[in-house]
Amino acid sequence: IIQGDKEELNHKLYELYSTKVMRINKKAKANNSDIIDYVKIMYGLNVNAVMISYVRKDKGIQKKCPDSRMVDQENVNRKRNETHYKAIIETMEHFNMI
Repeated sequence: IIQGDKEELNHKLYELYSTKVMRINKKAKANNSDIIDYVKIMYGLNVNAVMISYVRKDKGIQKKCPDSRMVDQENVNRKRNETHYKAIIETMEHFNMI
């Protein structure tokens, strides 16, 4: 890639991200996809709904009534990634969820 093209691509990418962040900030409530997008844009990390669900459960945030079909199981072998955990916490604080 030619240097000028790379700078132009970076500028266009920044504009897209800025527009996305502005749209997310205007929403009253953030959903999982908004949190995933915000963490990707602001921290450059890829998080998923399972991580967000873990943080919600850890912080006592109930998104909706529990489904009776769901069995409450603890993933003993799974260790949380502190970087992702902190990014999700900061994002939830940004959206005034906690």
